[in-house]
Amino acid sequence: MISRAVILLVAVVFGVVGCASTTSTANERVTQGMSTSQVTSLLGNPDNREFRESFEAWQYSDIVGFGQCEYITIYFAEGVVRTMTSVRGGSIAGCGLGSDPVNWAEIDELNQAAATRNEVEPNTQDNDDVYSKLLKLDELRERGILTQEEFEAEKKKILGSE
Repeated sequence: MISRAVILLVAVVFGVVGCASTTSTANERVTQGMSTSQVTSLLGNPDNREFRESFEAWQYSDIVGFGQCEYITIYFAEGVVRTMTSVRGGSIAGCGLGSDPVNWAEIDELNQAAATRNEVEPNTQDNDDVYSKLLKLDELRERGILTQEEFEAEKKKILGSE
């Protein structure tokens, strides 16, 4: 009787360890900007791949506990991770059958938000460049290398007033 209990305990322990999935820590390991090859080296080949225009979605599913599965969708744009979703749910005859189709609305929302941000926010890189040029120009004027007239003329060029 004791040997059956020990065997059962060992089977349960190995079963729990066996449920430790490759995807269970994907939220901690996969980050924006990772390449497809980096994701493949972390998680292996996806269970499902779908394409839409310049976007690609990879889906993974794995057992994360007794009767529990984790479903992860990683969205790529131009070969790098753009975003990722993760959902846990019950196991349906293994995890593969419980996977939902790719929700392309999620990537559409991200693209819309990015487009709105780009319309509302000025290009700070251009502003920084203009600012640094004006600082250098002012320094040249203060050191006597440029006259006030030369300074004003160059300033107009930088600001696009000419």
